[in-house]
Amino acid sequence: MVEKVTLQVLEVTAGRVNIFAGPLGSGKTTVAVNVACYLAQQRSRARKPAADAVLLVDLDLINPFLRSRVLREELQKRGVTVICPPKELAQGDLPALPAAVKGALAANRPVVFDVGGDGIGATVLGAYRPYLPAGEYRFFFVVNTRRPFMATAAEIGAAVQEVAAAARLDVDYLVNNTHLGPDTSAAVVLEGLSVVREASAQLGIPVAFTAVAARLAAAVGGVAGRVLPLEIFLRLPWT
Repeated sequence: MVEKVTLQVLEVTAGRVNIFAGPLGSGKTTVAVNVACYLAQQRSRARKPAADAVLLVDLDLINPFLRSRVLREELQKRGVTVICPPKELAQGDLPALPAAVKGALAANRPVVFDVGGDGIGATVLGAYRPYLPAGEYRFFFVVNTRRPFMATAAEIGAAVQEVAAAARLDVDYLVNNTHLGPDTSAAVVLEGLSVVREASAQLGIPVAFTAVAARLAAAVGGVAGRVLPLEIFLRLPWT
């Protein structure tokens, strides 16, 4: 059964299109993958047709983690279809948006975007802005305060403003995903949350939830509010 805390996160991600951006090491890909899987699980319970599977779109041109064949096959089994720009286009400045994604954005189908959190990645997202359904998308900025240039509220604010300007989209939510990989403790997560909340107050952007390894979900849930328990699919340095 999906835990209550996860149901609360699903309420925040109820927009038909959920966009996750964040700098290298933020863990935004892991967050995007997990949200896509939870949404697919929810749709399966509601007996939604397989043709309406959740789409996970890889717009991270720097670290195209989702190009992993093993991961894509695993996600397909869970009701998540991964779409990447063709390899030769992904190596260019602005990959063409696959027709399947355009169709999904135009139809009533859930889409999760994994976007590079630097200026380049956000600019790519901005090029697709005309296709985003008005009022149906939510833009999340994922923060790991243990990464360089993310340790203070001011640094987080500067990064958020850079991404928003490049994408020409307002960031709707912050996500606390503070971690040290396998060495993460509840204290590390909560210390990060304090900084993210400070940034939230300064920016006027709410904290959507805290993403945390499933083993720590119970330990931080009482303090962190909404919690997304994470399954770590592949341990790579940029996740």
